[in-house]
Amino acid sequence: MVSLSRIQICRWSVIIDMTIDLNLKIEEVVKVKEISYMEAVLHYADTSELEPEAMAKMLNQSIKDKIEVEAQNLNMLKKSGKLPL
Repeated sequence: MVSLSRIQICRWSVIIDMTIDLNLKIEEVVKVKEISYMEAVLHYADTSELEPEAMAKMLNQSIKDKIEVEAQNLNMLKKSGKLPL
């Protein structure tokens, strides 16, 4: 008999694998199609029949930061007072 904690570990493992895979696919779409990260997320959501809102929870901080910079450059968000590194 499989214990409940083992099932939870397997479930988390699947979620982590999906998250890593999603982030790699977004990076790949950006490079191959030469589009922005925002466009890549929307493209992937459309082709995978996923909601962008659901995908947003699975994106890593690096991609979220790149989307934020794109939005600031398009004046969709106010530019933050951070110094460039």
